[in-house]
Amino acid sequence: MKLAAIAIAGLVAGTPGRGQATIEPTDREVIVCMEQDLRVAPPVMVPAQALASKIFGGIGVRIKWHGRLKDCPERSILIGLSLTTSETLEPGALADAQPSKGTIHVFYDRISRIYSKAQRPVVLGHVLAHEIAHDLQGFAKHSDHGVMKAQWDQSDLMHMTCKPLAFDDKDVELIYRGLAQRAGGALAAAGKDSEAASKVGMLSVSSKSAEK
Repeated sequence: MKLAAIAIAGLVAGTPGRGQATIEPTDREVIVCMEQDLRVAPPVMVPAQALASKIFGGIGVRIKWHGRLKDCPERSILIGLSLTTSETLEPGALADAQPSKGTIHVFYDRISRIYSKAQRPVVLGHVLAHEIAHDLQGFAKHSDHGVMKAQWDQSDLMHMTCKPLAFDDKDVELIYRGLAQRAGGALAAAGKDSEAASKVGMLSVSSKSAEK
């Protein structure tokens, strides 16, 4: 089986300038309200959420999952699932994050079509971690390696099946800064410059189809 690489198209927008001090968050808990769909089996969803939690746990950030979008607490991140994504909607994309709104849309039907049953929880978990990080950072920033890498290759996919990819030091700094801004109510102001970057920060599959 030959897997297509996972690519993230993107430009960095609104990146904080050099020399700015790292801001330690006062509260490192993030509430994520994720839509539940019976068509996404628990053997996929449960380990995917656990994996995303583990990735953030590695930097001391706790993800608190809620199973409903309704009645979600203020400043939570909202994640919706699509199982009937139109082919004309962001072709090839696996997810779309809009940091200024605190929303993420996961095109799960594409994940299930491209990846094997064994790979789906791993890929979904990393997709969730990647897109939640975009929302916390407030813009589409990518790294040379790890969870926020601009392009995952087959080696990365093999790596993540054995051990989760991690955030690099700059990712951690920006996540902490984003958490501090959220705690201080600055997310709305910071998000104005991120709207243009929201679509370029999405996770997408290369144009070549994966061979199963």
